[in-house]
Amino acid sequence: MGDHVAVDVGELVASRVGEAAGLLSGGKEEMKALAGMVECRICQEEDLAKNLESPCACSGSLKYAHRECVQRWCNEKGDIICEICHESYKPGYTAPTQVHHDETTIEISGGDWTISGNRLDLHDPRILAMAAAQHRLLEDEYDEYTATNNNAAVFCRSIFLILMALLLLRHTLTITNSDDEDDASAIFSLFLLRAAGFLLPCYIMAWAISIMQRQRQRQEEAMLLPTEVAIILHPDGRTMQFAVAPAESPASHQ
Repeated sequence: MGDHVAVDVGELVASRVGEAAGLLSGGKEEMKALAGMVECRICQEEDLAKNLESPCACSGSLKYAHRECVQRWCNEKGDIICEICHESYKPGYTAPTQVHHDETTIEISGGDWTISGNRLDLHDPRILAMAAAQHRLLEDEYDEYTATNNNAAVFCRSIFLILMALLLLRHTLTITNSDDEDDASAIFSLFLLRAAGFLLPCYIMAWAISIMQRQRQRQEEAMLLPTEVAIILHPDGRTMQFAVAPAESPASHQ
């Protein structure tokens, strides 16, 4: 008697059909979820379309953005205008108020100075006192600079005198060795002639250098004396700097 095997094909087909239907339904749900994902144009993170906004007229990948990202960007740049479509972000986006620094206008007419509608008196004792203090400060700095230059000049002159004395000593020894047979008067006369021929050019050079240094000092003093600098401090913290010509002494008119 032979063995018989019975296979229920209906149940197998039904299970396969059920699995396929489940896969199809899951794929549709996943596609629906993926279809609702968009990218923020600012932070470039993907999120559901319902969590993002279209703040301006841009389209495509630049259409959506988080409201927080757009507002943060408006705070950083100081306005609510889109750089791409040049339209305002809406609705409800705000920008911080910009602080405009006050500008000071100086008008000079007929010798009178007018600053933002207020006349400035250059002969005000307070302004002249501040100018005098600033001038004294400049004089102190100039004195320090002059003292440094004088020290350098004294050092150079000392080195020059030492070298000159060594050269004279060398000439003296040469004369003494070569003219032993001559009398002392001839040696002394020759020494004086050589010394004069050496010292006279050196003296002329030193005299010319000293004249040039004095002229330079007079020029630097002339640059400081004609003008005095004054600084006015405004109540709001602004500063203005200008030059005040010193008053002429009565002796200059005589």
